[in-house]
Amino acid sequence: MRGVTRTVAILIGLLVAFLTVASLQAADSVTVPIAFHSTVAPSTSLHVSQSELLVEVPAGSTATVYAGSIEFRALARTRTGGDVLLSVETDAVLAGPVDSPGGPAVADANAASLQFEGSGTGTLSGVLAQGTQQIVGRWSGSGLLTGTVQFRLEGALTPGFHRIPLRFVLTAP
Repeated sequence: MRGVTRTVAILIGLLVAFLTVASLQAADSVTVPIAFHSTVAPSTSLHVSQSELLVEVPAGSTATVYAGSIEFRALARTRTGGDVLLSVETDAVLAGPVDSPGGPAVADANAASLQFEGSGTGTLSGVLAQGTQQIVGRWSGSGLLTGTVQFRLEGALTPGFHRIPLRFVLTAP
């Protein structure tokens, strides 16, 4: 609808300019200012390489366990100098063994943590807490940004294969 309104406004402006010029004599000149204003709504597009981490924790492990990395490609259109935020969240810090008969077993939330570290322009590092969004990237202005977020588990971990679902969100408020 905005495109139609814009096109109509331009055509009316051109028609007024043409009629003004047609009514002038050959030696006369005229300048017709045409004001144009456009508002572009913010938009985003995000592609991530995967939406969950599958991790094997060896029995008796208390050391840091590499949980995987996720590549992202974030495209944003925003107002001049507007913020672009990439966040991640999970339903569980550490979901239990995949073959658990009663569903996912949850490790002691106080003992285990999921750390993340971003690589690429504007990426951040931190700890992903259960049920909360964490900012993993912050940029200013429109454009295409790419990077990687690496994850690691730390603390007392339940041995076995673990599935950690992740949800990435790109916003341009």
